[in-house]
Amino acid sequence: MRAAVLREVDGPFEVVDLPDPVADGKALVRVRAAGINFADIMVRRGHYPQMPELPAVIGSEIAGELEDGTRVMALTGGGGYAELAAVDRAQIVPLPDNASFAEGAAFLLAFLTAYMPLTRQVRVRPGSVVLVYAAAGGVGSAAIQVARTLGARVFAAVGSPAKLDVCRSLGAEEAFVYDELPEDLGADVVLDPVGGELFASSFARLRPLGTVIAIGSAAGAWLPVEPARLVGRNVGLAGFYLGRLLRLEPELVGQAVGELLVLWQTGALKPLVGAELPLGDADVTVLDLPEFDVGDPGAWRALDGSFDAAFLNAGVVTGEGEIASLTDEQYERAMRANIDGVVYGVRELAARLMPAGGSIVATASLAGLTGTPLDPIYSLTKHAVVGFVRSCAPQLLARGIRINALCPGFTDTPIVPDEHRDAIDVPLMEPSFVAEAAMQALNDPESGGAWVVQPNRVLQFRFPNIPGPR
Repeated sequence: MRAAVLREVDGPFEVVDLPDPVADGKALVRVRAAGINFADIMVRRGHYPQMPELPAVIGSEIAGELEDGTRVMALTGGGGYAELAAVDRAQIVPLPDNASFAEGAAFLLAFLTAYMPLTRQVRVRPGSVVLVYAAAGGVGSAAIQVARTLGARVFAAVGSPAKLDVCRSLGAEEAFVYDELPEDLGADVVLDPVGGELFASSFARLRPLGTVIAIGSAAGAWLPVEPARLVGRNVGLAGFYLGRLLRLEPELVGQAVGELLVLWQTGALKPLVGAELPLGDADVTVLDLPEFDVGDPGAWRALDGSFDAAFLNAGVVTGEGEIASLTDEQYERAMRANIDGVVYGVRELAARLMPAGGSIVATASLAGLTGTPLDPIYSLTKHAVVGFVRSCAPQLLARGIRINALCPGFTDTPIVPDEHRDAIDVPLMEPSFVAEAAMQALNDPESGGAWVVQPNRVLQFRFPNIPGPR
């Protein structure tokens, strides 16, 4: 069988041929889809509390077929990133006829983690207010649907405006980005996969007899909670960890699985599949954030995961060449995207999103090394990006993070308006050529430099008679 093997912490996945697993009393499942869960990411980064011995084939959730063709899904405890998996028969669950394999591989972990605490640890009645953090993620999207089936009023909180409509479509009464949560929004239950400061602030939102359910700490460790605070406010804290519950109370989990299957088959629940990748692409996890507001610090704080590489590529022009005619709105928009996005991004990457080090490419522009009379404010912001990269490179390198600036000339993208194209006396570059240059900058073993990208050439810029990186 083909399998994606993780040989070391933070190492690449290697897709290799391995012997088929021996059944030894277990069921052999022909894997058609394997879920990528946050726990798998933590294992790869070496942060999971129960680390497997490496090298290993990880992957804790699959969907596929038994030898007789029966469609199933299962929790594996590992070994899912392969074409075959040996699974305890008690963990085998029938896959509904109308469900895809991808949906099956995205169901059990997320929905059990949402359903069990909402039905076993707290009392959610019709009219109860449930606030769900990270509501567009796997567990969050499941929690919205589960809480709605229980008759609750569900409010969703996410890190980006692009995710708001997804939450509403799943059944949230209203959705907010974190920084815009109404101060007077009280909740009977707060479901929190995020942790960190957001966890600590949740208790102030609880109504009397309300409960915060802690299920994850993607944004950082949980802050201590004083019992006196809980007693004084008549509120509670519950924690949920599916892995331990599976070992200690398998029958209780099995009962919940049966209840969830009924809800799925009746159309009350549906897993949200974010993306599908072939097994050969197991080593590449690309986080796609459409309409992510790079200038919103709350969106960056809500971003979770652990990354090896980052391309900070946001950039806008003002469209105004005459400084006397520049509006406040044009100026603020350019500053927000071109400078704030780079600063907030680098800050979060350095603080928590690149714990094992990595490489950052911040897109500046040739206008950040020279200038452009077509848009002085654009040139201002790109000069600032180059200066920022050169200035913070030494401290980032101490964290194992390299950062370089990419300075392309005019490229054939919508950022170049039609009225400017006639004034440009050089050929426009293809975006794919600039992307190749970005990869070259990403792999630069040095840090704090600027890469000039012009038609048919990519070279390291030298800052003449100025100390510091090239």
